[in-house]
Amino acid sequence: MSGLDEYMDKQEQKELKEKNYHKPGDTTELPEAPASATVKIKSPNGYEWLYTVRDTKAGELITKMSFLERVFQSEGWTPLTQGYQKTSQKQPKPENLDPNAPICSIHNRKMDWKTGVSKTSGKPYAFWSCSIKNPDGSWCQYKPQTNYKPDQIQ
Repeated sequence: MSGLDEYMDKQEQKELKEKNYHKPGDTTELPEAPASATVKIKSPNGYEWLYTVRDTKAGELITKMSFLERVFQSEGWTPLTQGYQKTSQKQPKPENLDPNAPICSIHNRKMDWKTGVSKTSGKPYAFWSCSIKNPDGSWCQYKPQTNYKPDQIQ
């Protein structure tokens, strides 16, 4: 009996045995695996953990990962992955429906009419924007050759 057994009730010890999990304190050597996945998760009590799963085959690893996701969710654990959104997924912006909107000749998509007030100068602005970023992270700088200004885009 390891020193940590005293913290586990009989039901927990039985579940470990049935699910073929290692008991806390086991020192079994594990071989290096060609496939592994690590997830950062938060327990229902607020503790943050890194959990790594390994396997000799990628397909079997994916099966284990899927199983563990269900277990973690059912037990109230939450992922701590950058960009994770539990309640809603970011929705793609709908395409501009204005039939007269100019087309960006670089990205071949309808441009969006942007209006507002500059946070730095306090001056109002209104312009056509492609709304697509370039591979280097900068915004597309295409300027359409049009004087069309929509009254209101819905």
